[in-house]
Amino acid sequence: MDVIWRIFEFDIAYHCLYVELLQFHVPGQQYVIFNNRNEFHQVVNAARERTTMLIGWFAANIEDTEARRYTYAAFPTYYVWNKSLKKRTKRKQRVCIR
Repeated sequence: MDVIWRIFEFDIAYHCLYVELLQFHVPGQQYVIFNNRNEFHQVVNAARERTTMLIGWFAANIEDTEARRYTYAAFPTYYVWNKSLKKRTKRKQRVCIR
């Protein structure tokens, strides 16, 4: 079976690459998603408290001196965006491809 698989040049293994979309925005002008049921003041307050990936990168640079070595584009190679904590944390394993 293996010989036929190789003769027809089928892939032996599959690779699934994860691409992280880096957010850019002007300070105080990040995207806000809301629906018609939200009150205006709730939307505004939620936007002020929301931490984006870009703001998390700046916060990581303040808190961690090692983080200052990496540009924003290279940062996901060494740090992971934790959605629940809304902050960047160091990778436990470096399995990321640049």
